Amino acid sequence: PTSYITGTDYFTQYRHDLLHGDPPVVWRLGEHKLGEVEFGPGKILLLGGGPGAGKTAFIMGALFNSLRLNPDLRALVVNVEMSAAQLLNRQLASMSCVPLHNIKHKDIRKFALRRDQEQFDRALDDLQALTRRVTFLNRPFTLEHAGLVARDTGSSVLILDYIQRFECVDKAESRAHAIEKNVDHSRALADEGMGILMVSALGRPQQKEGKGYAGADITSFRGSSELEYGGDIIYTLERARGADDATLVCHKNRDGEPVDIEFKFDQRIQRFTQKDQWVAPTPRGVGEQPIEETYDENEEDVF
Repeated sequence: PTSYITGTDYFTQYRHDLLHGDPPVVWRLGEHKLGEVEFGPGKILLLGGGPGAGKTAFIMGALFNSLRLNPDLRALVVNVEMSAAQLLNRQLASMSCVPLHNIKHKDIRKFALRRDQEQFDRALDDLQALTRRVTFLNRPFTLEHAGLVARDTGSSVLILDYIQRFECVDKAESRAHAIEKNVDHSRALADEGMGILMVSALGRPQQKEGKGYAGADITSFRGSSELEYGGDIIYTLERARGADDATLVCHKNRDGEPVDIEFKFDQRIQRFTQKDQWVAPTPRGVGEQPIEETYDENEEDVF
């Protein structure tokens, strides 16, 4: 059977929706420039980067910002490499400015100043409140399983980290074919009204002039060209290992202008800060002398 709608019939619907319909739902991922990214129901945002670039730290920070900015939002986190405890440790470090090392080793009760303790306790309470709207998927890591759990929990946002590691229920002829099927399934979930934050590895770079993964483009995603076609918004995160400068490079934006965003990354607390909002580093180990001039009790959102 055929399926179509004539331009005359469709334009009647289009005109009515344009003049009388509601504006599209947008789930903000942060403040400032990142807050202008039009992510929402039906969208797939694809983030790629080299090993150690900070992809998971960035996407989880964006998710928790979005939970804070959108009080009715619920999310399903599917991470094939990190446990829920590891992900929450990282987020608590970012929110409290207590280094991840201290949180990991549970060395978090000997604060130099009382206000440091209060800041940590406040961050812990805030993280607990936000995590009430988060579900963490256990194995099997398949899109079919993720879809079922998302529907059961009312999750509107799915984090898929990262897509190359997902199992494929359907028979696939190759790894690239499995990725293609999983991207197709992600699109089907987006068509149900979910928003997908998808993390991807990049193909190994040609080592030209020692640039490594810098200069990656839309064809650099590992495994299948379906990734570049399937994403509505596509970024790569460029950061040299150990460096604090990072750039979110936009390669595709179906509904707007592609805009790059520059960040500073503080690895001790797994925190990305937009470069035009960055101030001197604040993290300190528990028991270290406080850095008085860098403490900002009014700080709300690093994105």
